[in-house]
Amino acid sequence: MSRLLIFHPALAPYRLDFFNALGKMFDCKVVFLQRQNDELLIQQQELLKNATFRYEYLDQHFKLFGRDINLGYWQTIRAFQPDVVLCCEYTLSLWAALAYRTLHRKKFRLYTMTDDSQDMAEARQGGKRRRQMYLLRHIDGLVTISPEMADWYEQNSPARRLFSFPIIRDEERFRAEQSLITPFAATHVSRWQLEGKKVCLFVGRFVALKNLRALIEAFAAVVRKEEEKDSLRLVLVGQGEEKDNLLKTAEENGVADKVLFPGAYGGHELMAWYRTASVFVLGSWQEAFGAVTNEALLSGCRVMVSRYAGSRSLVTPENGRVFDSLNADDFQQTLASLLATATSTPADGFERPSLMPVSFQERIRALSEFLQ
Repeated sequence: MSRLLIFHPALAPYRLDFFNALGKMFDCKVVFLQRQNDELLIQQQELLKNATFRYEYLDQHFKLFGRDINLGYWQTIRAFQPDVVLCCEYTLSLWAALAYRTLHRKKFRLYTMTDDSQDMAEARQGGKRRRQMYLLRHIDGLVTISPEMADWYEQNSPARRLFSFPIIRDEERFRAEQSLITPFAATHVSRWQLEGKKVCLFVGRFVALKNLRALIEAFAAVVRKEEEKDSLRLVLVGQGEEKDNLLKTAEENGVADKVLFPGAYGGHELMAWYRTASVFVLGSWQEAFGAVTNEALLSGCRVMVSRYAGSRSLVTPENGRVFDSLNADDFQQTLASLLATATSTPADGFERPSLMPVSFQERIRALSEFLQ
């Protein structure tokens, strides 16, 4: 069994299945560069209770220009003696692994993963782009978030080998947890009086790039044209610095009673919100991927996803729509179209089959072959 060493920032919920699966396919160790990601509501130790892979931390680090610089990459590589090293983005871990392989004339295969969307990749210019091209010229391959991005890198970089793996969860484990989620869905529907309503859902941070003011304005425009105005609700699950502005926007647009702010959730309580939704919206004007799209589709919820989000690669004519979130008319018309054909929320929440167009199990097996 090949030995796989992974350098990665703090664990996120959407990477748990990914590392667990690789841990079964390889003699694998994951080395985390941080013990906690402050942007995540769930604590690392809670996530790691479900980890079946080996892991450790690079705890030696210092600050340089506001950035954490970890120490110990070479010692970790030397101790583990990997056949394959997988890094994240074009960061110090990749530079350190490449330098170690070059100076010590080692033969391990070296790859990195990038969450770049096309807009983000095209925006990288100057010294950053030159450094990126140097790395891609000297490592063995790149794992992108979509076939579209793999094609882009094939045409615009010297990357030797390319593979696409979207940020998705294991559908088998996700579906197995649905019986635990149902009671929370029923509670959400009851507490927020969503039964019989067409619910438009957003999940995430309340920050400017999520474009939530535009979402509220588009929702308000749809409400104004709706004959049964009380049949629609917009639910914004999360927290963040923009909340006061969003409350004001809802008030100014006359929909303060129809835009709900239930707060931030994690675990099964968070997953239950997708079971309440008729339509899920990700309207960011910049989004590397958007793992929430995968969670909504696994829950059987139709989606509308911004063309500026990497997770648009998961959208098909059967499961949703891609739209221009910077075009107010397109935003409003797409939302109106999806809500017009949407089903109202039942008392216990929806029980629907997955709408995901790709399988985690199939992609992880293909990734294993790629890394080998």
